[in-house]
Amino acid sequence: MPTVYIETSIVSFLRENPKAEPDSVLRQQMTRAWWDFHRHRYDLVTAQYVVDEANNGNAKFAAERLGHLAQIALLPLGVEIDRLATEILSRESDYLFCRFPNGAVALAPHLKDLEECWPGGFARNAEEDKALVAKLQLPSDQIALKDFRVNGHTVSYEGRHAVAFRSDEKGSLTAFCGAASNQITIAGRTTRFADQPMALVSWAPVDPARRVEHGAVMQILIHGSGEVRIPAPALAGPVDLILQGRTPGSRSETIPGRLENGVLTFTATPANGRWLYVVPRQAAE
Repeated sequence: MPTVYIETSIVSFLRENPKAEPDSVLRQQMTRAWWDFHRHRYDLVTAQYVVDEANNGNAKFAAERLGHLAQIALLPLGVEIDRLATEILSRESDYLFCRFPNGAVALAPHLKDLEECWPGGFARNAEEDKALVAKLQLPSDQIALKDFRVNGHTVSYEGRHAVAFRSDEKGSLTAFCGAASNQITIAGRTTRFADQPMALVSWAPVDPARRVEHGAVMQILIHGSGEVRIPAPALAGPVDLILQGRTPGSRSETIPGRLENGVLTFTATPANGRWLYVVPRQAAE
């Protein structure tokens, strides 16, 4: 039978609440119908993350939720359950987590505790928005992770605003974007890509479907000054680091750099704070 992962909202909606809003009542009815008539068609599984979350709050309601979960097989902790848990982490922690089909993970400080008090629509009034923001207690934009488990990774990182990363099957960092940072540790392996925190560090390989003949195989964007060391284990042979021109896709000067032992090293300056393209030397000539 197909396997279905049961998370906290399912067992929460099994309890009828006549005082709920109409849309919540509809979810309760749909969940109850699925639970009573369709759940037997599936192998149900859940996780300790869900049990812990279901045990919070009102003791009577928590007991009801735990009673439903007691009928369900508990997954062991590990990579698979970590991958399922990004939604739970987004509700339980101070961060919003996202996982992507290519294996990338992104997170940012969560705004889940802010009351939405602003008008909708895409057209914005800058003065009105400024007045609204002044009334809000925004969370800190600082990110501080210490041995944090998410999507099969154990991550330690300090920075601001948001961070995204991707690693290969060997655990090597292949893509990254972060602000006010100079290193990240994944599964005990620290990648120190700058001597001091940079305002922005971002790099990723160009997807093979997007590559063109004699074109770039990696893109890099740095805001800040100092020596930068980008892990590039897939690169072989000499490469040129070409600065984008004033218009997207145009070509400017070649930035001095060197590729040694799978690490691309160069000096970042405010003058080269545009996209940098890594192009195999033989293709650039």
